[in-house]
Amino acid sequence: MKEQEDAWTRVLRLMRDLEMLLLDIKDAAVPVLTTGEPEQAWRTRRFLRLADRMLEDMHGLQFASEDPNGN
Repeated sequence: MKEQEDAWTRVLRLMRDLEMLLLDIKDAAVPVLTTGEPEQAWRTRRFLRLADRMLEDMHGLQFASEDPNGN
């Protein structure tokens, strides 16, 4: 059981790290949207949409994992 808890703790830590990276990337992307070439801006917008969906899904997972019974 301890190994499973350690694995789950690691997964949660990595999810938090990923969330922070996605937020950092979103912040860094703003100048690309305003001053970048059209192709760069297009790719950046597509990535930002993906990042937003990932963050929404991650938040849903975090809330679900806090109380699996919905209480």
